[in-house]
Amino acid sequence: MQSGIPAIILLLSVLPLFLSGQQPGTVTRLPFCSNLENEFSPVYYKDGLIFCSDGRDNSPVGFTNGGNRVYKIYCVQTRKGKWDKPELLAGELVSGMHDGPAFFCAADSQLYFSRNNNTTRALRNITDTTNKLGIYMTHRVGGTWSPARSFRYNENGYTLTTPTVSKDGGRMYFASDKPGGFGGLDLYYSDKVNGEWNPPVNLGPHVNTALNEDFPFAAAHGRLYFSSDGHPGLGGKDLYYSTEIDGQWISPIHLDSVLNSTADDFGLVTDYAYQNGFFSSNRRKTDDIYSYTAPLPVFTDCDTMVPNRYCYTFYDERQPPADTMPVEYRWDFGDERIRTGIEAGYCFPGPGTYLVKLRIVNTMTGKDVANEVEYVVNLDEIQQGRIHSPDLVTAGHSVAFDGLQSKMGEAKVTQYYWDFGEGFAPGGAEMDTVFERNGNHVVQLGLALASEGGSALQYVCVKKTIRVLNREPEVLVSQESGNSFSGDGYNGPGAACFPVMLLAADGLSDSQRQSLMQALNLPEVKGIEFRGYAITPASKPVFTSLAAWLKSFPDLRMDIMVQSAEALSESMPASDRYAQAIDFTLKEFGVNSNTIQSNGFELGVISALLGNKGIFLRDAIVLVLSKPSFQ
Repeated sequence: MQSGIPAIILLLSVLPLFLSGQQPGTVTRLPFCSNLENEFSPVYYKDGLIFCSDGRDNSPVGFTNGGNRVYKIYCVQTRKGKWDKPELLAGELVSGMHDGPAFFCAADSQLYFSRNNNTTRALRNITDTTNKLGIYMTHRVGGTWSPARSFRYNENGYTLTTPTVSKDGGRMYFASDKPGGFGGLDLYYSDKVNGEWNPPVNLGPHVNTALNEDFPFAAAHGRLYFSSDGHPGLGGKDLYYSTEIDGQWISPIHLDSVLNSTADDFGLVTDYAYQNGFFSSNRRKTDDIYSYTAPLPVFTDCDTMVPNRYCYTFYDERQPPADTMPVEYRWDFGDERIRTGIEAGYCFPGPGTYLVKLRIVNTMTGKDVANEVEYVVNLDEIQQGRIHSPDLVTAGHSVAFDGLQSKMGEAKVTQYYWDFGEGFAPGGAEMDTVFERNGNHVVQLGLALASEGGSALQYVCVKKTIRVLNREPEVLVSQESGNSFSGDGYNGPGAACFPVMLLAADGLSDSQRQSLMQALNLPEVKGIEFRGYAITPASKPVFTSLAAWLKSFPDLRMDIMVQSAEALSESMPASDRYAQAIDFTLKEFGVNSNTIQSNGFELGVISALLGNKGIFLRDAIVLVLSKPSFQ
C-alpha cells in the first residue's frame, strides 16, 4: 500500500486462507492491474469482481488539487477465461470523494461500500482527515443503483469502513476507530434483527490490537479473515483468520507465507472450498490484485472413534458379613438417590471426579456393620474428533452430522472438513447429506486445530461407518407416548417415560419378528421409565426379555436410538445418558457388545430412517433390528 494514499482511506489490510502444513499454492497477478495505479479489495460480483481503484477514467472527477487521486468502485468481468477491461461499476455511485471499498451481498442484493460522509466539499479538501468514512448501502432498481443510504451508526467523529456481510445477510463486519476500542482500527460486527442493524460489537482483545485490524471477509462456515499490522507477522499488513467458538473469538491464525509477504497484503476473498480466491498486495510497489489457488489439507490414516465409558458396576471387595446378619448395601453416587444391593450399576453424567460412598447397614439395628467406604472415581473424556450421527439410516433420506462433540484438549477447532465418500471438502460443524445407495459407507471428519496462541495448525481426522438400508424399515410397534410414572414418584433430573418404536429392517424373517413381538410384548408395555437417568425396576423386564432374545439370535444387530428434546444441563446431552443406561443394562444381562449400538440424539433421528411420514415423537426410544452387514 502506498504511503501517499490519503489518511481518510485508512491503513488497508486483508485476509487470506493458507494454512500451516499445506503444500504451497500459486499466486498470480491479474493482467488488468497497472504499474502506476492502485487496484485493491476485490469481491465477487456476477462473473467477475468489484474492486477499488484510483485509476483514470472518463468520470468528471479524477484528481485532487494536491495530485492525490480519489478512489472509485470498478467492475471487471471474465469472458471465456479472459478478463475484460475494467469499467466503473456505476456513474451514479461516483460522489467526487472516495468511494469504496465495496462488498456485494447476494442474499439481499445489496452493495455495501465505504464513502466520505461529507461529499459536498470542494476538491481541494479531499485530503481533509476530518472528513471521515462511513458505510453506505444501495441496491439495483431497474438498470441503475438506488440512492445510497447511510448506515445508522455512521458518525462524523470517526470512521467506519471496509464492510463485509455474512452469506445470509444477517451480520455485517467492518473496521472502525470509534472510541472505546483497543487502538487504531478495530473490527466490529452488527447483527440485523427484524430488518434493523443492532449497535456495533467489538470483536475483543483476541482479535483487535493497539494497531490496526481491517478488511474483514466473512467466509463460509464461520471463518473471518482480516488484515492486521498489530499481530506478529512478516512485516507490513499480514493476513489472519479467526473463528467464533462458544461466543469467543480464538487467537488469530497467521496465514501462509505464499500469501503473506513483507509488504502489505490485504482484501482477500475465497470460494466456498477455500481453494481459490483473490487478494491485494503492494509487493510490487503499487496495490495490485492477485488470484490464488490452495490445495486442501491431506488427511490420511483417520482414527476410528473410541466410545467414552461412563457406566460401571460397583461391588465391595471386602469379606462379606456373616450370612446370618441381615444387611443392606447402600450406595451413594452423589445424586441424592441411594441404590441398594451387593452390586450397583451407575452411569455418571460425564467426565469429572466423583466420590462414591458405600454403607453396609444391619437392617435389624440400623447401625453400620463396618466403617463407611469411599471410592474416588476419575473419569476422563477421550480426546478425539467425534462424528455425531445415526449409525443406521435409509437411502434417500437426509441425515444430520455434526462434529460439535469433538474434544481436543486446549486446542480449538478452526475448520471442519467432511468426506462423505467423494473426498474431503470444507464444511461447517453441522452438515447434512443423503446416501443414495445402500451398504456400508465410511464418513470421515478432518479437523484443523489451533493452539491457544494461534501460532500453528495441526490436522487430525476420525472416521465411522454408516450402515444404509435399501428401504425404510417396517414399523412393528409405534407407541404414541409414554405413560405416567409408577413407583416412588421421583420427578427430579433424568425422570422420563419414553414411548417405544420397534422397527424391523431387511433380513429379518417372519418367525424372528413374531418371536420378538412375543418376547417383548411391547403393546402391553407402558413406555420405558427412567429415574435419575437409570432404568426403573418396573421397566427392566423389557430389557431382560430383549437381552434373552438377542442372545438367541446372535446373527442380528439392534440399533438403539434415544431421541430426547430434554435440555442439555450437564456435561453431556441427556439423550446420551439415557442411551448409555440402556447399553449398560443390556450388557449387564450378557448381550455381546458387538450386537448392540446405543446412542442419543435430539430431534431428527426418526426421519433419517422413515422420512416424513407424519410420525413425530418429541421423545422416543427407537429399536431397529437388522443384519450386522449387508450390501
